[in-house]
Amino acid sequence: DNRLKAVTADHKEQISWAVEREKERSHRDQEVSLKSLESAKDKVIEALRAEHSAKQAELEAAIAESARELGIVTDKMYNLELSISSANQRADLAREKQSQAEKDSLRFQQACKKADEVIVPEMKSAITTLNNI
Repeated sequence: DNRLKAVTADHKEQISWAVEREKERSHRDQEVSLKSLESAKDKVIEALRAEHSAKQAELEAAIAESARELGIVTDKMYNLELSISSANQRADLAREKQSQAEKDSLRFQQACKKADEVIVPEMKSAITTLNNI
């Protein structure tokens, strides 16, 4: 009976030792697994950071290109506004010249009419006098 108790106690001790060793091994395996997961997580984070940096660089390049194109369009609009303003000024000047030409033409027509009113009777008189001579 004592011997059975001693063997049982020895078995219990061996089982306890084996359980303890299995717990330690399991704990070590979990630590390795955790470290592996942390390493994988760090790699994913690094890959995401690299992807983010690349996308940010692309976005910044696209923004810079858009700003450059906007500057070109703004310059073209400014030049177009200048051209329109210049064309409007030339059109105004042409209208003023046309108006002045119409006024000059009217004065010339009036002068011709007055000349006709004075010269025609004088010419008729001169022709009549020449015919009488």
